[in-house]
Amino acid sequence: MKKIQMFFLIFLGLPVTTFYAQAATINIYCPKQKVRTEITTPLPSGWWQTPQVGSLLNTEVKNLAGKPTIFCKYWAYGRKVSVMKKVPRGYICHAVNKHIQCTKLQIRPAFALSGTWYGTANTRSMTKLKIYKAGSRVKVHAWGKCHPSDCNWGVKNAYVINSKKIEVFWDQGFVRRRMVVRKVGLNRVKVRTFSHYADGSGRADKVTVEYMHKQHP
Repeated sequence: MKKIQMFFLIFLGLPVTTFYAQAATINIYCPKQKVRTEITTPLPSGWWQTPQVGSLLNTEVKNLAGKPTIFCKYWAYGRKVSVMKKVPRGYICHAVNKHIQCTKLQIRPAFALSGTWYGTANTRSMTKLKIYKAGSRVKVHAWGKCHPSDCNWGVKNAYVINSKKIEVFWDQGFVRRRMVVRKVGLNRVKVRTFSHYADGSGRADKVTVEYMHKQHP
């Protein structure tokens, strides 16, 4: 006698309900506390099945076909049957008693200043800036216009104002500089440098503004 394959049909009635607890967190509750299950495979004449009512047992979040999925587990026919729902896009979810709590992913914008930036061919100030991340730090390696070869200013830690703007200070003995680098285009940054001369020469403070590019212009 062939074994009758059993499939469970759960009558949900209402869609899964979502309640907003706060701006970054939502609570997702299972659609029903009890569900009715029955065999949907056609049975031979003279055979019947009594639908069962199963109570909600617990919830779980796990991967299904590589995608995070919410499971509401009910008791039926001596085993657990589940109602499933995909985790909302952009959230991380976990089970809390008999419901699901989901927290919004705080996605930080990519750091837009990484790379090597070049001054114009006729610049009298900065010829090259290399900006890169080293662990939790952002570092700046700078070169200034000198003759016969560019002056290597060395490497300094930058203060990150946001993903598109940094500030870095250079103490070169005779002059102290405050440099602000801001992304202003796809391959373009604006560099504003404030220079204070401390060599007793009496030179006035100076502000230079220039634009640098990812590739040589």
